[in-house]
Order: sequence, then structure tokens, then C-alpha cells
Amino acid sequence: LVVGMPMYGQTFTLAELNYTGLNAQASGGGRHGQFTRASGMLAFYEICEMVSGENWEVTREEDGSMGLYATKGDQWVGYDDISDIVKKSELIKSLRLGGGMIWALDLDDFRNLCQCGPYPLLSAMSGTLNGGGAPRANDCTR
Repeated sequence: LVVGMPMYGQTFTLAELNYTGLNAQASGGGRHGQFTRASGMLAFYEICEMVSGENWEVTREEDGSMGLYATKGDQWVGYDDISDIVKKSELIKSLRLGGGMIWALDLDDFRNLCQCGPYPLLSAMSGTLNGGGAPRANDCTR
């Protein structure tokens, strides 16, 4: 079994501004990103720039039972950050699974726009699976 890890987030336009949690109703895909230009998804580098500088509210369950999501106005995005990728990679190792794969390399922060180093998600997976350590998650994505 190989575990897939996204280098992107799924986005939605919320139907109601007052309800932003899980299972909130959506009226469609979220706004497209500056580079991806596809409604309903954003590259990791687009997400980390947004959440670090545009007053997005980032939510992470304290018990770690799910990944994080961020909201601003009627926009909602669910995504994995460095710490999520590390957790998934540690699970792969602990269960002795076949490995990890990513989708897609060009959606990771290859230009270091978010100041986590180039390819921070891929580096987190590779470092954790190969025993070389992962980037610190105190992190460019909050």
C-alpha cells in the first residue's frame, strides 16, 4: 500500500458565511489562484502565501484527528502542511507500508516563496521516510 499526499488544497466557496467548519455547505469551487487558475484547487505555494499574509483563519484540531483548513470570507481551503506530511510519513513507517507518493511536484513550493526552503512538503516526506529529518514545522504556513 502506498499513501498519496497532496501538494495542493481543495477549495470551496461557502454558501453561508456563518458556518465554516467541516461539512459546511458550499455553492461551488473556491476562487482560482494566481498561478493555478483552476477553481476548486490551489497549489501549496499559493496557500502558504495566502494564510501567512492575507488574514486567513487557520483551524487545526487539537487532537490531530484531521488535517487543517483555512477560511476567509466565503472561501474555504483544506490542505496539508509540513506537520501533516510528517505525520503521514511517520504512519507509513510505523505500519511498514509500501511508501508514499505525491501529487503533484509542481504544486509544492519549488521557488521557496513561503520561506520554508524549496520543496518543503516533498522534503518533509523524504526526510521522514529516509531518516534524514524533516523541515521544522514552526513554519511558513502558521
